[in-house]
Amino acid sequence: MSTMQTARCVLPNLVEILGISPDLSEVDERMKDPQDPVSIATKQHEEWIDSQTTYSFIEKKMLKRARVALAASKMYPFASVQQLEVIIHFLTTTFVIDAVLDRESNHTNEKLGHVWQRLVESGGNLKKFTKEEESLPHVRSIAVLARGTLPHLGPLFRDKYISGLVDYINSRIYAARVRRDLQKEQSMYKDTPLAQSFFDPRTPAMSTEAYIRNRRETVGTRTAVHIVRWAYGIILTDEELSDPRFEKMVTCTGEIASMANDLYSLKKEFLSNPFHPLDNLVYVAVHDPSTGLRKPTTFNEELQAGVDYLAKAFTESYRVYQEQIDSLIDDPPACAANHPEFKDMVKKYGRATIEVAAASCTWSMHGSLLRYNVFTTEENRRNSILEFSLPQTGLLHLLRTLAAALWLSREFAAALICILSVLLFYFVTLYS
Repeated sequence: MSTMQTARCVLPNLVEILGISPDLSEVDERMKDPQDPVSIATKQHEEWIDSQTTYSFIEKKMLKRARVALAASKMYPFASVQQLEVIIHFLTTTFVIDAVLDRESNHTNEKLGHVWQRLVESGGNLKKFTKEEESLPHVRSIAVLARGTLPHLGPLFRDKYISGLVDYINSRIYAARVRRDLQKEQSMYKDTPLAQSFFDPRTPAMSTEAYIRNRRETVGTRTAVHIVRWAYGIILTDEELSDPRFEKMVTCTGEIASMANDLYSLKKEFLSNPFHPLDNLVYVAVHDPSTGLRKPTTFNEELQAGVDYLAKAFTESYRVYQEQIDSLIDDPPACAANHPEFKDMVKKYGRATIEVAAASCTWSMHGSLLRYNVFTTEENRRNSILEFSLPQTGLLHLLRTLAAALWLSREFAAALICILSVLLFYFVTLYS
């Protein structure tokens, strides 16, 4: 029998800090009403996924399981069917980009990124691309998604959305390259037991400050802000938006959303990639000497220290975010002197941007999602306890490699073989 160790820590209630209800049960109720915009948009999105020939069977299942309509409905609870469709197309775009860039090589990512950027800037017009470029992974699906998003935004929001999406693609390419470089450095330690490898002092990691700065750009909020501005009808001039306080709000929103994602994906990331440095603030904070978190204590104590650090950073980002709103209302920029609705727009902007971050929180921790599976029992959910087992065996690495191959497989037959192989090795490990 394999030696088992249990990872256990108490998670902070991030949505309580934001002052927004985490309850998505109302969305589930709306899904039951065939006339509700959420129900209609979800059904149309699933039908759209089924109709796409560029997605494999596994990719279609993955997209459906993501239930991006839940996140879309939280980003703008009062959205019409058309608005939900646009938001869903945006979320699907980022979902596809993430999935592809995480699995391709650095060289392929650079090539893909260049084509995707031109594709977005062209509004999804494939006539401007060669057959070779069109055959690259998900170029056709990104084109379809762009055509389903950009025409609805109008000139006031479209250009900034395109600029934000291009920046997002570049940031994701950079993040994937950095992660692979760290994994190469760490490969010599792959035989370290799982619990020790997570906080092994030899494992390299960037500084906490650098990580937060880079991570807030890879979470997609810079683009999402322009989508919700469009949905909420927030009219602000370019000159008004150039005020550094608006930029600070956007960066804080990125920090809040990325920290929420790191917290709720911690279990998934650790179990799927135990032998490499994690792209996660909890991991980075423990390794960064400037935080003072590395101590000769138990694994769970260090894990909890990293989680607590994230909670403090999250709270501070939200405090700074609120400061910018108050400052803009109390001391508007001179260029807003002739804009009588400026203060109301700032309040709406503040509400809309924080909804983006809150949507990331609620979507990540929702019980019906299999993406992160944060809480394994209802008792753990009530008490915000993250708990999972750490089998101490090298064979587990092979299991996870096979599981990864399952998701990357483009043929159902190959996927089935992977499933059977994983089950076989699991039982061999369990009863050996």
